[in-house]
Amino acid sequence: MGVTIPLWLYSLNVFGYDTSILTVLYVILCTYIVTLGSKESNVFNYTFTVAKLGTLLLISFMALTYMNVDNYIPFVLEEKGGWSGTIQGASVIYFAYLGFDFITCLAEETRNPI
Repeated sequence: MGVTIPLWLYSLNVFGYDTSILTVLYVILCTYIVTLGSKESNVFNYTFTVAKLGTLLLISFMALTYMNVDNYIPFVLEEKGGWSGTIQGASVIYFAYLGFDFITCLAEETRNPI
């Protein structure tokens, strides 16, 4: 976007740890807003939710403008199983994601994970 952020603003070494002044300021701002009360923190949450949705819509719109439709032909590969193969591949990815999610959630419940 043409904006250059100084290195010291987002990469700073403090006591041997990498940190960011922007991150620290963001955490302080969020803590301050939460301590104001529930009404103000609700407004803050709604504002950031709208900002995130706007960002996602902007990214989607930009992706659609740069999309090359010729890359989608053929959309389904018949030599890889056609629609059945596409659905099988999607289900493998979905269940692999759920498996990793279950592992990370259940790892906290173990007594000695090593």
